Amino acid sequence: MNVLFIHQNFPGQFRHLASHFASSQGNKVIGICQPHAPGIRDRQFSTILKSVYQPHRKPSRTIHPYLLNVENHLLNGQGSARVLLDLKKKGFNPDPAFAHIGWGEALYFKDIFPDVPLVGYCKFYYHGNGADLGFDPQFPATVDDREPARGMLPNL
Repeated sequence: MNVLFIHQNFPGQFRHLASHFASSQGNKVIGICQPHAPGIRDRQFSTILKSVYQPHRKPSRTIHPYLLNVENHLLNGQGSARVLLDLKKKGFNPDPAFAHIGWGEALYFKDIFPDVPLVGYCKFYYHGNGADLGFDPQFPATVDDREPARGMLPNL
């Protein structure tokens, strides 16, 4: 079975799942991550091929602050998509894929592998009021505080 993990800090929350699949004979496991990911140097994951992506540029300095997270996620998605296209070109087609969806890395996955099951790890749902912000009456959240949290949602 071909198993794919997408996590900028691979293995992240997929540590045990990736180890399980990698320890089963006949499985080919690949982790897509950024160069700083702990799994790149971790001996426990030496049998897992790591495919590294990087955003091709930093977010624009002139972008509206509410859109900073959105642009970051799009850049991560583009970087990850380049790796996915390269893997597909080399003949790798995952049977299942697992992705942390909080950083945009899986945004274009279904465009590249439309028939592959994608399991999204949904760590947190960002709220503009009550969870991340505005939970303490002493420090009420302003509109400018709330909008960046909303910018985290397009990945969902």
